Order: sequence, then structure tokens, then C-alpha cells
Amino acid sequence: MERRPQLRHVMSAPDPKRDIGAACAVQCVVLYDSGTNRYGIFARKDPGFEAFVGDYSALPRAYLLDDYLRATSSRKVDGLIWHEFISEDPIKEVTWAQQLAAASEVPIALVGLVDFRDPDLSERLDLYRSLSNLTAVRQHLGWDNHNPLRRFAPRADLMADPK
Repeated sequence: MERRPQLRHVMSAPDPKRDIGAACAVQCVVLYDSGTNRYGIFARKDPGFEAFVGDYSALPRAYLLDDYLRATSSRKVDGLIWHEFISEDPIKEVTWAQQLAAASEVPIALVGLVDFRDPDLSERLDLYRSLSNLTAVRQHLGWDNHNPLRRFAPRADLMADPK
């Protein structure tokens, strides 16, 4: 049986009044590389993504582990939880992240993207089982009743549907 990364806990945001410069055990992070994976948000302006994050035109086209470790150099990072970043090919992206995790000295657990309604879900999960660092899956369920641009889910009542 392959050993999965063991991450002790996920730290909440530090309270600057109490713990300036405190150590972090585990951080959730999105690492990406548009030179390796295709992200539609970089190929064209995406009004939906912009509705969530604001003007993202200054985002770098790659944000890799070394970038993250430099940005957090004042903190101790014992491990990371990587989340997929809406690439056009989620399987390719999570496979890339597995390679990144395998080469990293910092333990990295992976969270892959699924659609729980997909009739081919079991095949996707079988593929994910082959990735030793993949420890969880998620589906984007964001839904804003007032702003259709801020909707990731196919419909508002998806979580209430017993099917």
C-alpha cells in the first residue's frame, strides 16, 4: 500500500494581533503553470472568474512551489494542500501536480476536480487512485442567487438533489 502524505492540520489565517510571524504547519495553495497546462482564464478575459476575484490581469502565468516558498519565507511550511485551478484539462493538471509533489521536499497532498453527476465518475476516481499524493476530490459548487457570473455549479439546488 502506498503511503499518502500525512498532514497534521490546516492552519487558519494568523491573527496579526496575537501571532505576528507565527509558524504555519500546513497551507492550502494553488500552484499552476500555464506553460504546461491550459487555463482559459489566461487565454481570454473570463467575466465569471473576474466576478469572483476581481481584475486578475496582473496574475503571473505561473505560480510554482519556489514562488510560494519565497512568498512565505517568514513562515515555517511543513506541508501543502494543492487544489486544482480550473484548467481546461483537469486530469493533465492533477498529473502535473503529482509530478511536482513527487519531486518536492515539502509534503504535498492533492485535491482533484470531479463532477459527482458524471456517468464516468468511477473511471475518473480509478485514475485518481493511481496518484499517490491525491487525497481528496472536490466539485465547484459556488452559486450566487443574485449574480449569474458567480456560479460554478450547474444549478442552485444541486446539493439538495438525492441523485
